[in-house]
Amino acid sequence: MMKKLLMLAVILVMSVTLGAYAAAAPVDDWAVTDEGAKVWLLGKDTGDTVKWSGARNADTFAEGPGVLQRFENGKLVSTVEGNMKDGKIEGVAKQTYPSGITYEGGFAGSARNGKGVMKFPDGRLYDGDWLNNQMTGTGFMKLPDGRTYEGGFVNSVFNGKGTMKFPNGVVHEGDWVNGVPDGKGTVREANGGVYTGDFVKGQRTGKGIYRWPNGSRYEGESLNGSPHGFGTLYDPSGKILFQGKWVNGKSVPK
Repeated sequence: MMKKLLMLAVILVMSVTLGAYAAAAPVDDWAVTDEGAKVWLLGKDTGDTVKWSGARNADTFAEGPGVLQRFENGKLVSTVEGNMKDGKIEGVAKQTYPSGITYEGGFAGSARNGKGVMKFPDGRLYDGDWLNNQMTGTGFMKLPDGRTYEGGFVNSVFNGKGTMKFPNGVVHEGDWVNGVPDGKGTVREANGGVYTGDFVKGQRTGKGIYRWPNGSRYEGESLNGSPHGFGTLYDPSGKILFQGKWVNGKSVPK
């Protein structure tokens, strides 16, 4: 009786042990979580699980066309359909995220590089240059509110020469720094008004000329969009109406 109980205990221990190993086993031999493994190097953090469906090479993990999926904490992070070389995504590929974001374009070293198009669930769209997963170079962006921007990007932000078009008909062309007009620029308003001059952090600040639709114009200094400093106001015929100091958009009598 004692021998039977002992044998039963051994069988139970073996069952529990085998069950534990079975539960911890990866989905297949390419779903590896050991730090230092080639498949883990494609992940983001220790413990990431990476699946590869395609040709495989013992030295480089994955070669040729296939599908790469990456999981973090058991949740799908991204799926890439494309070509692998030495275990890295290379060439043109399609990348999708559970959030609904999609990217189709160039990859180098598993990072978005070259020309590519990214679409967002909220309606945003970017079509242009990429460098190390960032929008960098020249591109076109459509925003959810209907605005469009075409021009320079650095680290996924408007930088350099560019043109912003607004749904109400306003067009801004000029220099952009960290997402806002900064430097020289021209704004054409929907009513026909035009400003050409300096911008600082998104505001008309510095020297410039504003022309009203009726032909009147202001030439001089501005601050935060209003005449401020020395400036001259002309009527449509070119006659000087006022020349001198301005404060917050109002002329200061001499």
